[in-house]
Amino acid sequence: MSHGTAADLFYLWRFANVGLPRVAEVYFATSGMAESTHDTRGVFVTDASGEENLVSPVYTCFSRVRDEWQHILTKCATDIYDTADGLNQALDGGKAPVAD
Repeated sequence: MSHGTAADLFYLWRFANVGLPRVAEVYFATSGMAESTHDTRGVFVTDASGEENLVSPVYTCFSRVRDEWQHILTKCATDIYDTADGLNQALDGGKAPVAD
């Protein structure tokens, strides 16, 4: 088995500790933007009087899609962080981090 050079190991370390976390934060930030649309129900009111019981049926679909999209974005970010952890374990010789 061939061992990587110091430069190869550094690039892997940098990818795991700089590159991947930056990408994960973009997913978390986008998930937060989706979260901020939870108070948009009033936009879907179909009656000029503003009664809440006259909300367009589109809101229910929008709400479901938004929630699913937010879940997907959060899951992607979590998976990217898990990938970074896996790379760090591999760089550490397969030793799992010790829990505090």
